[in-house]
Amino acid sequence: MPPEPELELTGHGLALESIVSVARERTLVALHSDAIARIEAGRAVVERYLAEGREAYGLTTGLGARVGIRVSEDALADVSLHTIRGRANAVGPRLPADAVRAAMLVRANGIACGGSGARPAVAQALVAALNAHVEPVVPGIGSTGAGDLCVLAHIGLALIGEGEAQSRGSVLPAREALARAGLAPLALAPKDGLALINATAASAACGALALHDAR
Repeated sequence: MPPEPELELTGHGLALESIVSVARERTLVALHSDAIARIEAGRAVVERYLAEGREAYGLTTGLGARVGIRVSEDALADVSLHTIRGRANAVGPRLPADAVRAAMLVRANGIACGGSGARPAVAQALVAALNAHVEPVVPGIGSTGAGDLCVLAHIGLALIGEGEAQSRGSVLPAREALARAGLAPLALAPKDGLALINATAASAACGALALHDAR
């Protein structure tokens, strides 16, 4: 039997010690059932908006200066893909694996709050990659002003099987790293891309590790 997860993400709080444990000791993670229920409830709102043809930023509209552009129904899923590909343009030295792992954990816990509109599969993909020791290669410098979009986009890129990822010490094409771990690339649905990267999880993660080390 596989080992039992030692940390359940609830979306209600994440102790500094838990972040460090997952980032550096590779503690196993799971989503609490209550968190999954909240994510599903939030996603139901997204699905209702889609069914009703309602306008919602980043769901049925473009982003930023393209907010006035209505996305056609047959292109809705493509928007999530392009949201990640178009913002995975961070530069500079890559973040260390512990910082990437911490960012993945913080973002998964944020999605567990239920307000992002992402599907449970997005948070589950983050958790599965953490547990399988698949860590995206992430350049450390980049922002779109609203948060860590460029940095987090590189995490999203690896989850969909693009870009690169580190797996047990080797840097590989992300699709190969996922396959070696027995994981399939994440298939994005409408809103998933924006929900995955529109956050400050990387800054919070690096800050948490720095605070721990400064104590």
